[in-house]
Amino acid sequence: FRSKYFGYSFEKNETRFSIIIKEGKNRQVRKMVAAVKLKLLALHRNRIGFLDVKNIKQGKYVKLDKNIVNKLKKKI
Repeated sequence: FRSKYFGYSFEKNETRFSIIIKEGKNRQVRKMVAAVKLKLLALHRNRIGFLDVKNIKQGKYVKLDKNIVNKLKKKI
């Protein structure tokens, strides 16, 4: 995995960082954060495999075409 530190806010008493993992196990990121005695306030997944959610607004979805569904099935 890779991580990137974004900084500490004294006003909010919080640290922001990014964690990139290749294969996530059940609640892996939450367990990693807890292991270093930090409290996880928010967790956002921005990519699953080759699918990116950058252009999808919160609460919305996009319909996947057959080619993408077939690619996903091959990954399983």
